[in-house]
Amino acid sequence: MKKIAFNLRILLSTILIFISGCGAEKEEASLGNDLIVETPLAGSFYVVGYKGDSFSIYQTHKLIGGISGDTDWTQACSVPVGDFNSSAADIVCLVEAHELDLYARGLTLKMSVPAGLCDYALEVPYTYFSRLAGMGPAGPFAYTSTDPVCAFDYTSGGGPNCCEGNFSISAGTATQPARTGKYTGKVSNCLSGPNIAEFDKDSIGRPKSKLYTESTSGLAVSRKMTSPIESGLNSNVWIANYFNPAQHTHLSTYSPTIDLLGGTNAPIAFDPAVTATADVVTANPFQTYICFDRNQEIKARIRIMVREWNMISELKQGGNPDTAGASGSDPLNDLFDWRDFETMGPIRFPGADE
Repeated sequence: MKKIAFNLRILLSTILIFISGCGAEKEEASLGNDLIVETPLAGSFYVVGYKGDSFSIYQTHKLIGGISGDTDWTQACSVPVGDFNSSAADIVCLVEAHELDLYARGLTLKMSVPAGLCDYALEVPYTYFSRLAGMGPAGPFAYTSTDPVCAFDYTSGGGPNCCEGNFSISAGTATQPARTGKYTGKVSNCLSGPNIAEFDKDSIGRPKSKLYTESTSGLAVSRKMTSPIESGLNSNVWIANYFNPAQHTHLSTYSPTIDLLGGTNAPIAFDPAVTATADVVTANPFQTYICFDRNQEIKARIRIMVREWNMISELKQGGNPDTAGASGSDPLNDLFDWRDFETMGPIRFPGADE
């Protein structure tokens, strides 16, 4: 699977380099990872997903009836102003996309804030842990001149160092005194996501949410999620954050999955990790947008999930996004999503297989 995705990435890179110099496709390249400010539309707080540019729309709809029921694709991903400050103002939306569209073109999400109704808008990026992160063993260890090895340090394989904490080493001979040391990584080094580099970090490396001040004419912002192929990855979980709790066996400690999706299980990559200072480094399984008043009370909130589909004919309400098997010698499921990582084991992280 990984070899197939790697070869596909090389082929598509060649194609994208070619089309980047062809007329209308230049608009996609001009977006890059920059924040684009646009004229907002009146009437509701809403989000729309686009195919890596400002023109082709991915089907974007409000989730009705729970993640397993998914009973209605006709309602826009929006909170009408009449629903503000009520339970109806806290919604989950799905962006439906074919797997190669996501892999090759990425996604642009556009948020529109109604004029005069949101004093502030908050953007919280979708993030996950690419590898298991945590505290290294504390010891005390028998005397050694080298520091202890930590399982969360992946630098020997070209990955990040996600090991924190202190350790102690006992004395050996008279010329081998006891000593203490500190693991040199950060749990947050294992956080991943399409836009994480664009957000400021706090003291332990967590991305800070972006806060926008609403003007009298409203506010609309767009953010491009770079495609997995541009990021050199081998799966779609970089953008496709959709998961169904019923299809996972790991018991999640992340409460929003329980509250919003009707289940207690989720990919382990969304669970929080505790650092050496007992701070919690959290992932965010949703791309989240919040409308605040001036007292930071929530007036409306939209959480986005992006779902990839393996067959063109199945992208429809009631279809099967996870079609498997093959068409001749060509597999139908070409790029991994979170369910595919689950089938490889409930404690599987994307890691180098992204």
